[in-house]
Amino acid sequence: MDIKFYTRDTVESQHRITIENTKILDDNQINAVNIPNGIIHIDRIASKCGVFDKNNQFCVRSARQRYGRTSSIPNAPRKSSDIPFIDQDVIFAGFGLTFHFGHFLIEGMSRIWTALDKKYDKFKYVFAEKPGVKLPKYVYRFMNMLGIPDENIILVNKTTRFRNIVVPDQSVDIARYSSHKMGRIYNKISSNCLPPPTNFVNINKVYLTRTAMGKRRTFGEEQIQNIFAKNGFTVISPEKLSLDTQIQIMKNASVVAGLAGTALHLAAFMKPGSTLIQIKRNRMIPDNIAVQYLINKIQDVNLVLVDGSTEEKPTSHFTPCPQIVGTTEYIVKFLDDNHFQYDKSDLRPNAQETNAYKSELRKYKIARFYKKATLPILRIISMIGITTKFRRYLLQQMEHVFYKQ
Repeated sequence: MDIKFYTRDTVESQHRITIENTKILDDNQINAVNIPNGIIHIDRIASKCGVFDKNNQFCVRSARQRYGRTSSIPNAPRKSSDIPFIDQDVIFAGFGLTFHFGHFLIEGMSRIWTALDKKYDKFKYVFAEKPGVKLPKYVYRFMNMLGIPDENIILVNKTTRFRNIVVPDQSVDIARYSSHKMGRIYNKISSNCLPPPTNFVNINKVYLTRTAMGKRRTFGEEQIQNIFAKNGFTVISPEKLSLDTQIQIMKNASVVAGLAGTALHLAAFMKPGSTLIQIKRNRMIPDNIAVQYLINKIQDVNLVLVDGSTEEKPTSHFTPCPQIVGTTEYIVKFLDDNHFQYDKSDLRPNAQETNAYKSELRKYKIARFYKKATLPILRIISMIGITTKFRRYLLQQMEHVFYKQ
């Protein structure tokens, strides 16, 4: 695959260092271990989860790896006859990874490479989640396309013992490594999805827009997407389409463009040699380039990063602060290099979008001030908790109520 930058030099140099530190693992580097009579333990208050053997020893493989770091290990479960027992051979699919489409696409399926191995055909897959959490429909659909029927999917919301637990290694560590097994998972999914409606057949150039996302949309995007539309790109809101149709569109397209985010992770289903154009929507250097790079790398999809941020307050990729994009010098350079047709009027900022962005930015700053002023009070109140763990839990619950987190 090729990667090209239309950004500040500091952004390109830092990103090149980041992606040089990523790697693709071979099959022999991804394995699994069996835990007879094992326990999937969910620590409800600490929001931690892991697999323990019959002697209450923690299985290190079950700890989540993110950005090269191992998540906190839960305390061992109390020995009790009250722990529910399910007389099944199961595969531990992970904890807390089904809440968000993009994270499930990358991390949530990281342990499900066992679906590629016939010896696990009769095993059921266990997703662990906090109490009250249910599995979204897309989880079932992805699993079905991997040949795993609904009846072989188990959701547990509390500590549970099983006859035998297989704990697979993660086949991806977000922004650090991916693997050929992960690539084959995506290939199996794309080969088993339903055909698209006739109006989505043979679309060669696609722009994936965020404009239909409501409060989570990025201001100013319509100006950019209109230029792409003028140059033969079909503008699509992926969240309005079925999962199968989204995958089929990506399979058939040779060029896909859009703002950085979950939708572009669908590049996992693009064909080798195709191109993904990612428009950077935040001003600060950190973004999700390493994640996107690994997705593209395992599928041999070219990547172009174009800086489109015109933010007043610089943000990182993950932020509650509003973001705005526009026709920056880097956007214009990209358009010219790739022979896009546009008029000068296409480059003028949209005053209505700019005003809307500034209005949301003011609201954000007021909310930040409110939190800064009141959080010390909530911390004092949380001290009524008997243990450190419960005090942390109490503070989290109060923050959720007072700050709508």
